[in-house]
Amino acid sequence: MFSFPTKETNTWVSKLFEERFGHKFYVQNIRDKIEIKIQGIEGAIVFNNSYNWFDNWDKNSNCLFWNPKEEGLKSYFTYPLPLPNAKKVKYPLLERIGEKYFFKYDLIGFIYWTLNRIEEINNKETDKFDRYPGNASYAFKNGYLNRPIIDEWFYIIAQIIQRLWPTIKLKSHQFSIDLSHDVDFPSLFAFNSWKSTYKMMVSLLFKEFKLSSGILAPYVKFNSKKFIHPLDPYNKFDWLMDKSEDLNIKSTFNFFSGITNKFFDANYNINNPLILKLIKQINNRGHELGLHPSFDTYKSSDLIILEANRFKKCLSNLKITQELWGGRMHYLRWKHPYTLKACDKAGLNYDSTLGFADNAGFRCGTSFEYPAFDPVDNKNLNIRIRPLIIMENTILDGEYMGYGISDKGLSIFLDLKKKCEIVKGTFSLLWHNSNLTNPILRSFYERVLTS
Repeated sequence: MFSFPTKETNTWVSKLFEERFGHKFYVQNIRDKIEIKIQGIEGAIVFNNSYNWFDNWDKNSNCLFWNPKEEGLKSYFTYPLPLPNAKKVKYPLLERIGEKYFFKYDLIGFIYWTLNRIEEINNKETDKFDRYPGNASYAFKNGYLNRPIIDEWFYIIAQIIQRLWPTIKLKSHQFSIDLSHDVDFPSLFAFNSWKSTYKMMVSLLFKEFKLSSGILAPYVKFNSKKFIHPLDPYNKFDWLMDKSEDLNIKSTFNFFSGITNKFFDANYNINNPLILKLIKQINNRGHELGLHPSFDTYKSSDLIILEANRFKKCLSNLKITQELWGGRMHYLRWKHPYTLKACDKAGLNYDSTLGFADNAGFRCGTSFEYPAFDPVDNKNLNIRIRPLIIMENTILDGEYMGYGISDKGLSIFLDLKKKCEIVKGTFSLLWHNSNLTNPILRSFYERVLTS
C-alpha cells in the first residue's frame, strides 16, 4: 500500500531534518540503506532499511528497548528507547566505520511510520465517534505514548551529527506553550430559546443545585442582546486572554462556521452579531482565530472547504487578516489521511487535531510542528501538523481518563508539560472556555500553566 523510500519521501525527510537541525540534508537510497549527507562535506549517516517494517505492520510485533548510554550516548530521560518491530536488530545498534555512522535499525522508517500515522490508515478499531482510540495504538500498548519518542530519537541523531561533523552548529529550539480553545459553547444562555432557557434554569436549580447560574439564567439571556453578558458562566474569553497575556502567549480560539449534526455541533451561527463582536474582541487583543470544522465534516473535503471559505469570508468582512490560518476538528474526529488531505485542499496552513481523546500523550510521537505527508498518494502536502498533547476533557471527563480535578490529574498535565520542556518542544493544550465555570476549575487551569 505504501511506497518508501521514494523521491517524495526523501524530500519530506530532508525537510524534516532541515527544520530540526537547521541544515540542508541530502537523502539518498543505496540498496537496502538510506544515507543522509550534507552536500560538500565528507561522511554520512546510514540507516538500515532492509525490511520496510511499516509495510508489513503487525500490531502485536515485538517492541525491544535500547539504552543509548551503553553505547556512550546521552538521552533526555532515564528509561531506554523503544525499537518497535525490531526483528533484525544487531548490537551494538550504532557503529562507526570511517566517515560513516551505521544505524542497525530502520529508524527513518519508524519516524516516517509514526509522524505519518501509518497504523491508523484503514484501521477498524474505532470508538463510538469513529475515532482511532489511544488505547488501541502501538505506543500505548508498549508503554511509550506518554513520551515524545521521535524527539528523543532526534536527540540521538543530533549527537551523531556532532560527532561526524563537529564543525556543524545545530539549530537551537526553545520551549513554548500553545494554548487553544475550541468555542463549542460561547454562551450557556444567549443562543437558546426562552423555552430552553427556562428548562435549563429548572435543571440548574433543582437537579444540579447550581443556584447562582439557575437564578441568573433569565437575566443573562435578556441582557445578551448586544454582547454575551459577562455573568454568563461560559463567557470566560477575557479571563482566558488575561491569563495568556500574563504569560506572553497568544491563544487561538477555534470557531464553528457550519452545522452538520444538530446533536453534536454548536448552536450559534458565525455571522450572529454576538459572535462577530466576540471575534473582533479576540482579534483586537492580538489573539488568533481558527476554524472548528463541524461534526460530520471529517471525511468530506467539500464540507471542510465550504466551512473554511465561510469562515474566511466572515473574517474578511470584519477586515481581519492573519498570517496563518488553521484549525481543529470537532470531537477530534479524524480519518487518516483523508481528513488531512481535506484540510490541505481547504487551504488551511496547519491542523491541530492529532491528539487522542481517551489518552493524553504524544499521538504523533513529537511535541514539534512538522510538514505533513500523504502516505497513500505518496505526496508532500502544503499543510503542517501541530500535534495536540492534551485536551482538558481527557483528564477531567469520566468517559476518558477520569481523574477530574485531582492531584493525579494535575500530575499528568505537568508531567507531559515537563517532557515538552526537556526536549525544547511545544506543550499544546486545548481547554474549552465552557470548562472554566467555577473558581476551582479556573484555579486548576492556572496551576497547569504556571506550575
